[in-house]
Amino acid sequence: PDGRQLKDSLSPMALRMLERKGVDAAAYNSTRPFGLAMHLQHQAYDELGFTAEKGIDYHFLLQAKERAMPVKELEGAGEQLGVLSSLSPEAEEMFLIASVMSMDSMEQQLELLFERWRTGDVKGMSAYLPESSVLTRALVKMMGADSFYEALIGSRNDGMADRVEEYLAEGSTHFVVMG
Repeated sequence: PDGRQLKDSLSPMALRMLERKGVDAAAYNSTRPFGLAMHLQHQAYDELGFTAEKGIDYHFLLQAKERAMPVKELEGAGEQLGVLSSLSPEAEEMFLIASVMSMDSMEQQLELLFERWRTGDVKGMSAYLPESSVLTRALVKMMGADSFYEALIGSRNDGMADRVEEYLAEGSTHFVVMG
């Protein structure tokens, strides 16, 4: 947004990390660090077979479309981007670095998560809540716990809960899905 190129927004360490992962920062010059982080995360999930088309939210979205049922968002893409774009430059870089670092163990972490889910290991599953991830801990350290939690988790959850209350106040039946 401010006309700077990605390579001008990142520290030499972050640029070296991207280079070691085979990511050409110049190819993403007009992208902010959080945008590149999101792109790399989605790419890694896709490579592991976790595509949006296989998500529970997508499944029910198609069902609603086939039945001509109305669909209302709890949080739109614009709202999500707004939250991420409000991060400080330092927090954006930390988000990118932590995202790149987590990619090496993503498959093993997902396998562990699914095993805990299959066996009903609630305590083990809680280790995967956004509040306890490596990425979140890094950003909390960068931003401070209260401001990070409020920006990325608290205000978003409150906003979605408010939307659910609005929908319920309409007096009609709603089916809520979060993917």
